[in-house]
Amino acid sequence: MRPTARVFARYLEAGTPTGLTGLWTHATPRSTLLYLYGTTLSKLQSIPETSMYRQSVEAVTKQRMSLVEQMIPPGYNEWAVRAKELVSKNSSQFRVASGRVDGSEAHTVKLGDKIFVVGRKHEAGDIRVEEWNGEEDEGPEYEGIRTQKEREDQVTWAERKPLEDHEKIEWEDEPQMTADQVHELEQKIGAGLIEEVIQVAEGELKLVETMEKTKVWEDLEEKPAPDADFSSSLPQSSINPLSHSPGVVAQFAIAGLSEKDENPSQRIRDFPHRGISSNEAFAIEAESDEDPETEGDEAARPKSKKTTSRKRGGHFDVLLESIHYFLDRGEINKASRAYGLILQLRPSGLPVDTRHHDLWAIGAEILMREGEESLQQDEKSHENQPTSTKRWGRAANMNKVKAYFDTLIQQHPYDYKTPKVVSALDFWIALFSCEIYNTHTEHVLALDRLGNEIDKGPRRESFGNDESIASDETDSVEARKLQKKDELRVQALSIMKDITKRMDSRSFRLKKGRKQDEGNKRVPETNWRE
Repeated sequence: MRPTARVFARYLEAGTPTGLTGLWTHATPRSTLLYLYGTTLSKLQSIPETSMYRQSVEAVTKQRMSLVEQMIPPGYNEWAVRAKELVSKNSSQFRVASGRVDGSEAHTVKLGDKIFVVGRKHEAGDIRVEEWNGEEDEGPEYEGIRTQKEREDQVTWAERKPLEDHEKIEWEDEPQMTADQVHELEQKIGAGLIEEVIQVAEGELKLVETMEKTKVWEDLEEKPAPDADFSSSLPQSSINPLSHSPGVVAQFAIAGLSEKDENPSQRIRDFPHRGISSNEAFAIEAESDEDPETEGDEAARPKSKKTTSRKRGGHFDVLLESIHYFLDRGEINKASRAYGLILQLRPSGLPVDTRHHDLWAIGAEILMREGEESLQQDEKSHENQPTSTKRWGRAANMNKVKAYFDTLIQQHPYDYKTPKVVSALDFWIALFSCEIYNTHTEHVLALDRLGNEIDKGPRRESFGNDESIASDETDSVEARKLQKKDELRVQALSIMKDITKRMDSRSFRLKKGRKQDEGNKRVPETNWRE
């Protein structure tokens, strides 16, 4: 982004604003980039070749360096000849032309077949604001006879060259690239202005120098043991190896634990006020009897003076275990009857909530697997036929499963205030999972049936000596097979697109409903009085 007034300029004036805050037009962007890229590539040689960082930085740096080298400013070749001659004549005492000598010394750097002159020029400044003019305070001269060591400074003063007579070399900067060349280079690199590219190159060079200095590719000085067990590496005779506080140690003694044991409060709630030997399964069952609408919300739970935890009825446990047993054995009819009985129970005086103990998932499985027994009997009667891909459930039951989940979604809508409660969100995920599985499985089974039908189809047993007829027949069979496969693929793809569309719609409605609830909270309540 450069100012509009500079669009028609042939050359970009150094030091002028670029349009970005704190970023000024660079005087010699081409030579600066070549020096930075060359130095970066040189320092990358110290990093192992197997390093992914080195490989990526080398690739990007070489690509950008080649783009910069292609941009040759007008008069560059003539300037290069003069600069090379100047450097060769004054290789030992090369200095940058300036009004003052101190701090202006330049040096040459050779990177490959290129020579760079690195230095900093001092601009002419006001001597009234300069605190130091570059001359050292040598102090007063000694009086009397001095030793040989004390007279060493006099030899230095006599042999040194006066600053005012110092030989100066007039250095000519590299010719500037035209504004069109700069713009073209920026477009090819695609990383913003040329000044921004220079900043990125400087940062990359600093990073490489830091990595080279710290040698990040080397292994740690102290390596842990390959199979070190830190908990068991402590000596057996150590006292309080886990640094428990005195109060915790006293509670351990009451609970019958030693100082070497871990703190049970990390895995047992309300320790030590609840014993370790308590029946964890019973505790979980007692907690699950809470109202699912207030589960996970401490403020919404009804507070009582005495908390009572009561076991479920024996019939409930027996029926629940029986359902799992029947499902594992594939006896779906018996599991369905047991599921109907468990829904009629009133273990706490209230109807059974299907969201507890995964009863909603059990009901969906029973509906999906209904009729599996008759299907297995049919498969046994056709043992001689080639076996097809096994599937879970039946595709004919998908409509029942959809109606079942739709009813649950309407009965238990999702509330973002209680995200841990089983609600419509869980039912949506389960329904979409069943549909995706059913679509994929039906597609695979259809492909298997297609292959079997083509293999069993009518074929000509003999074609005589005419091989062309046999090849034509084979080609037509393969063509029909490919056409049928493509039709099945399009059908499965259409169903999957419909599922994806409904998933996106549900997600959008969830986000929209939450935003509306948050917006209603922010609306202040106002009471109008006449």
